[in-house]
Amino acid sequence: MSEVAEKRELSSRQEWSSWVELHVEYKDSCRKVDDYRTGLKGQNDAKGRTVLEEVELELLGSMKSDLTEAVRELKKRTLYEFGALNKDDLENSILTERQREVARLRQNHSCTEVASMLELEPSTVFRAYKQAIRKIEKYKEKEKEGIPPGLSPQQEKVYRLYQQRKTRREIAESLNISINSVKTHLRLIKKKAGGETNMQK
Repeated sequence: MSEVAEKRELSSRQEWSSWVELHVEYKDSCRKVDDYRTGLKGQNDAKGRTVLEEVELELLGSMKSDLTEAVRELKKRTLYEFGALNKDDLENSILTERQREVARLRQNHSCTEVASMLELEPSTVFRAYKQAIRKIEKYKEKEKEGIPPGLSPQQEKVYRLYQQRKTRREIAESLNISINSVKTHLRLIKKKAGGETNMQK
């Protein structure tokens, strides 16, 4: 398949959820169910729970088990099936040129075929693809939270606190940094977001 045909096929998939997108969605759902179940269990000990609460906990446990199994299956599909990504996954995530090239080719070819095309070892191709998948999933998870891409760990902390409507002084005290450092981080965050952020202030 030519590069033009591959790009056209990738583009045609944009309207469908990719395996990566489904994997991220199911992981998030599993986490939310687990958090809710943990909170419910913490409200009362076993003796203090009503029958309805016990039934709800049992249903939530079953739901978590099903979601966990679905997450495992989707992870396999993400790594081993064709068409795991869509065009936006490849274009918007911060990947190296090698990771992007491998991930694009991997949508229509096996690791062995990609290795032959790029004159690499299949293990090198698989490793680069796994790295690309991890980066794309991290990007999509942060996108769900409204976090601009490309932020450093410290900038993410500043952004989260800022979104909680903390003042610059409160952010500085919380992270044990200077107010000037907070201002610098906020300026860089806005720059990385292209001037379009979800900042409330």
